[in-house]
Order: sequence, then structure tokens, then C-alpha cells
Amino acid sequence: GAKPWTAIIPVALRSPIVRAVSSLPRRYEMVVFAARMIPNSFLRTGSPRKTSAEKLRVAYVLWRYPALSETFIRREIETLRESGMPVEVIALEQDDPPMSPDLLSPAGKVMYYGPADTSKGRESLRLWLRRKPVTVVKLWFFIVRRRESRVRTIWGDRDLLFGAAQLASVLEERGISHAHAPIATRHSLSAFVAARLAGARFS
Repeated sequence: GAKPWTAIIPVALRSPIVRAVSSLPRRYEMVVFAARMIPNSFLRTGSPRKTSAEKLRVAYVLWRYPALSETFIRREIETLRESGMPVEVIALEQDDPPMSPDLLSPAGKVMYYGPADTSKGRESLRLWLRRKPVTVVKLWFFIVRRRESRVRTIWGDRDLLFGAAQLASVLEERGISHAHAPIATRHSLSAFVAARLAGARFS
């Protein structure tokens, strides 16, 4: 069978390293608790850039699209496009398994920026840190202090920030001025953080 990860650590260092790693979740809980003491006013990142109606570019930001359980979103997007609003659909990935085409409610053009990739997310975050270090730090604390999940890990929050940084780069490249996440999940939190990084409005 496969050897445990501790096998690669010298015996003299094995015990203290294992203790340090096993205590990470408890220590991160303390970080989360401390982050929740930060006033909301400190975490404000400034107002999104103002955009005229002529230059409005709206993006529906989704985890998976089109999804069998969310046909109402396709109808919503189809209606907005028919009304003349410039709506782009930006999704992390396709549904699993992918949906077959729907002639009554077509998905239309979709831009996929995934699947999730830690290395790409890390590189995107580095770029944003060089450009907007204070904003990135504030948004990191915003992610850490949220209350939507009881089970929290530093790795899960890190991946959320990585994904948001990757999405923010896409929003900026596409010239998106308003990001809309139709369902309130952790993916909409990622979209909110991405919009704040890219200077776009959010709903």
C-alpha cells in the first residue's frame, strides 16, 4: 500500500510537524473568531466604477451552466438578451454530465474559465496582490469572517480566494461592469469578491 505522508519526514522532526499540522484547524478557528471582530467599515473596498447605460456590460456568473435544475436561469438570460441587454454568461464549468441542447430555451454563448485550477488561481492572486494589495487583504478577511458555513478550513477559504482572483481577471478582460450571481451560494460569494477586485458592481 501507499506510505503515509509522514514517511518522508525525518524521524526527529516527525512528531512536532504532525502536532503542528493537526492543530491547524483549531488555530484557524481562532483566526476566524478574530476576523469577526473587525468592523465592517474597515473592510470596505471603495465604490465600484460608474458606467453609463451605453457601456453597461452584464455578466451572469455561475458555477455550472447550463444546469438541468436551473432552467429558469436560462429563460431569464434568454429574455434579457432578447430585450437588447448585453448579457454574457461566465461559468466555471459545464454541468456534469453536460446537458443536451434545448431548442425551446437555448443556453446561448457561454464563456468557461475553469475547471478550478489551484496554480492558475494562485498566479491570478499574485497579479492582483501586486496591483491592489490592500483590497486583496480586506477581501480575504471578508471571506474568513463570513458565517455561511460551520465547517471552515484555511484551504477551503484559500481556494475560494484563488477562484475569485481567477474570475476577477476574466471580468476585467471581458470589460464587465456588473456581475450578477442568481443564487446565493459560496460561488456567489466568490463572484462578489471577484467583482470587488475588478471594480464591477454586483448583485
